[in-house]
Amino acid sequence: MTCPVCGTVAVPGARFCHNCGAALPAAATLPAAERRVVTVLFGDLSDFTSWSEDLDPERVGAVTDRVLAALAGAVKTFGGHVDKLTGDGIMAVFGAPVAHEDDAERAVRAALSMQRAVRRVLDDERGGGAPLGLRVGLNTGDVIAGIQAAIEYTVIGDTVNTAARLADAAAVGAVYAGARTSAATRHVASWRALRPLRLKGKREPVEAYELLGLLDAPGTRSGLGDEAPFVGRETEIGRVAGRLAEVIDRGEPRVLLMTAEAGIGKSRFAAEVERLAAGYDVGAGRYAAHTGARVLSVRCAAFGERRRLAPLADLVRAAVGLPNDAATALTRPAVEERLRRLNQRIGRLGDDAPPVAADQLLALLGYADLPAGSPADQGEWGGGAQQPAEVDAVPNAVADLLSALAAEAPLVVLVDDLHDATTETIRALGVALSRIAGPVLVLLLGRPELVRTAGALTRVADAEVHALPPLRGADAARLLTSYLGGGKLPQPDADRLLATAQGNPFYLAELVTLLMERGALTAVADRSAPANSGWRLAPGSLGSRLLSRDLAAVLAARIDALPPDARSVLRDAAVVGDTVPDGALVALRDGRAGRDGRPAAVVAVELDRAVEELLQRRMLHRTRTGYAFATPLMREAAYSGVSKAELAERHAALARWAAPDGSAAPGGFTDTARDAFVAEHVERAAALADAVKLRPDAPARTVAPLGVA
Repeated sequence: MTCPVCGTVAVPGARFCHNCGAALPAAATLPAAERRVVTVLFGDLSDFTSWSEDLDPERVGAVTDRVLAALAGAVKTFGGHVDKLTGDGIMAVFGAPVAHEDDAERAVRAALSMQRAVRRVLDDERGGGAPLGLRVGLNTGDVIAGIQAAIEYTVIGDTVNTAARLADAAAVGAVYAGARTSAATRHVASWRALRPLRLKGKREPVEAYELLGLLDAPGTRSGLGDEAPFVGRETEIGRVAGRLAEVIDRGEPRVLLMTAEAGIGKSRFAAEVERLAAGYDVGAGRYAAHTGARVLSVRCAAFGERRRLAPLADLVRAAVGLPNDAATALTRPAVEERLRRLNQRIGRLGDDAPPVAADQLLALLGYADLPAGSPADQGEWGGGAQQPAEVDAVPNAVADLLSALAAEAPLVVLVDDLHDATTETIRALGVALSRIAGPVLVLLLGRPELVRTAGALTRVADAEVHALPPLRGADAARLLTSYLGGGKLPQPDADRLLATAQGNPFYLAELVTLLMERGALTAVADRSAPANSGWRLAPGSLGSRLLSRDLAAVLAARIDALPPDARSVLRDAAVVGDTVPDGALVALRDGRAGRDGRPAAVVAVELDRAVEELLQRRMLHRTRTGYAFATPLMREAAYSGVSKAELAERHAALARWAAPDGSAAPGGFTDTARDAFVAEHVERAAALADAVKLRPDAPARTVAPLGVA
């Protein structure tokens, strides 16, 4: 097994990496096989053999060590997994063992970072033969991921082979990618279509693209939700408006922490708060005007080379009026001049203020080294033997700057995606919030897990914690109408569509787009009244295969964020169906416990904890006879992650459990429902066993007589 952080081959049986100290994933928490959608990256040094032919091995080793360390570092920076290091290249995976919503984008950014890193190393080490270069191939698709031969975690499939062949075909210094990678990243990167490539081992030419670079102003994934009106949220907007009024009246800061699952609309809510702070009138129901309030808005990045304390640095840039991109960065004298003019204007960081504050701000902006003991040096705020005053100097300087701005005019500070912030950023932000003075309203937005990982922030300045709920009732219906261009669906169809989306605007937008693309959602013109044209939903179109590419990625990331036991139970539930009768989860867990030799009592406790976790995260909810998925979308995402061979076994186990002579409780089913349940799971077990060609005596095939009966 290799370390998921640095890629170092682990000592057998070790719990921590001997190179970087990261915790190693235990074999028990990594499945033997699971299906995943990943982006695979291959990077190979060109002409490596001819370059090293006449060189001393020590020279070759020194150069390749530097190159491979740079490549592995780029993978780590962007949240990928180093699968293999070879003598002249690297294989990395984005999306396994942990999925993110933007794995393809991470792989693209890592590829560009690798090219820059290799050029720097080779510029230093050039000589002794033909110059080297890096070829990179990227490909996105389905793989089987897991522990192979009980030794190492890896991914297998045609997606991997194609990525390797794309790297072979790439020009030196270039990045080639398959169609799915290109399509998934067009909002952040520019691509040039190549003529279909004839790749070794592929029967047909492969569609391929060359990466030209990142877009100067990355867009968002195109979708219906981009232009939709802002609906609902009157209660939440009213709460923010009330807190802003209190801040202005009392001249004291307040902190609000808003949490919501992916797709609920945190960023859209933040944008609406900006309009509120500016006194924007929205239609007939205008917000209370708070003229003169200044808004500073920043976002935490989930990956990248400048994550450490980046949100605080971005706050300072916004406050001082500095450009955010490196291409237009100002010189240090220009920044010092802006700070000086600001000091003169606000009178808070002028001649009478301690000079350390300005120095700390300059260091935070990258114009000087951060002092010893700063969080960026320690990795976790407050460690070491430094005095607290020295450790907190950077966030204190940021707090003083924000307080000074608030002395001029009320200030609204928005920090979005706080769940992606580093530990040191969370700690530094907490220090800054505890020091801010004056009329400052701070709105922090992030996922629900933020309350667990950043609990300290909720105790700062009497911070309030609120959840941004899904859209319900008339609000959800209004949003659907806007997605349909003002048209209407028959009420039963609209109800089914809204129930599937469960009040999540992103889910709803992706569903509508997917159904339109498939021709299952079509416009029906009313010749007598064109303005009242409606829509029709094809029968059975909400049954299965409802996950678009982006929606699948979002749900996979939610599932991977679960503890291992809860993730396993969710997948068990997905095998059972949209509804999960009492006893079904116990039967599946007991069957595996019997194979593992674990005590039934231990398994029961673990199951209870896992189910409670899923209920708290609103992935399942209780019913009169058991449990049910909050949305079939979550069930489909969880089901798609299980290997077909394992699915066949689980379906067969459910059929045995529910059979008339099985262990299902007599009152759990009517006779008709029991027959249907057994027949369905036997049929699925048989189809999956055929798909992966299981042996005739495999357990999944032995339930065929139950299905016949």
